[in-house]
Amino acid sequence: MEPSRQGGASSDVTVSSRRKTLTLVGFQPQASASRVFVRTNEPVSYSVSEQGRVVVLELENTRVDSSNNTLPLDTSFFASPVLRVDPSASGRDVRITIQLRQATPFQARQEGNVISLDFQRTGR
Repeated sequence: MEPSRQGGASSDVTVSSRRKTLTLVGFQPQASASRVFVRTNEPVSYSVSEQGRVVVLELENTRVDSSNNTLPLDTSFFASPVLRVDPSASGRDVRITIQLRQATPFQARQEGNVISLDFQRTGR
């Protein structure tokens, strides 16, 4: 497994010690990238790791507010590098497992209480 990328929160994002709540998991196809995003009730510490065609986003000290937010997103019908997004509770953390068609460059960033992973589109 490749080394984890630690939370890319900018220095102006403050993360409290309170337990966070995952409120939304989404997918958005865009012109040059496919975006997987999560929203929490406030900024959260996170890490991203990748191994081949799997990327894992780990939200620390976070719970899921609704069982609907643990349902997988099947994105295989889109012309996108992202095949599936599978959120799950993991102890005191939340794990979002992202399955890709192939290993794809991506960027992770946090803006306020939203974390986005943009997967670069490549020619098929």
